[in-house]
Amino acid sequence: MAAHHTPTLTASRFSSRYRLYLIKTIPHREERSLARILPRYVRHVERFPHTLLPRFMGAHRLILPGVGKVHFVVTSNVFSTDRAIHERYDLKGSTYGRTSDKLLREGVDAVRKDLDLQKSGRQFRVGGKKSEAFLEQIQHDIDFLREVHAAQFWFTLRNSGSRCAILVHTAQLPIRRWN
Repeated sequence: MAAHHTPTLTASRFSSRYRLYLIKTIPHREERSLARILPRYVRHVERFPHTLLPRFMGAHRLILPGVGKVHFVVTSNVFSTDRAIHERYDLKGSTYGRTSDKLLREGVDAVRKDLDLQKSGRQFRVGGKKSEAFLEQIQHDIDFLREVHAAQFWFTLRNSGSRCAILVHTAQLPIRRWN
């Protein structure tokens, strides 16, 4: 397994030997929230097989001596492809601290972030029927995220030249309603 830097303080990410799966540690509250929405998630993925949501393969817990309980999820890896990946983006709709500028200047193949995309002036276009299907799928996924009260979601973009893949991620945090 290979470790990957992750922007959150509470998480570590690892990929499987052939990079088909990602393993990410999560806080116990996210594991509980995922368990709570699991039946609806399964129905959504079955109903919309082209969902852009992560493909969860499992949620697990290990008890490690000297460490305690470690919760983690296994998802399929959207970056697992036989195509060359020219750029990767993790887009959250925020600009605060959302750049990989330093890593990119150092020549590291870093995941670009919101400010990097904004600064580049790049635009990604999806045309014709693919555009309609894409926008329809995003709407279905957002409707699901609203239904389960997901507090935040963001996009990951993979650019392989003429092809592009987008995945919607979510942190399953309960939304508190204030009156």
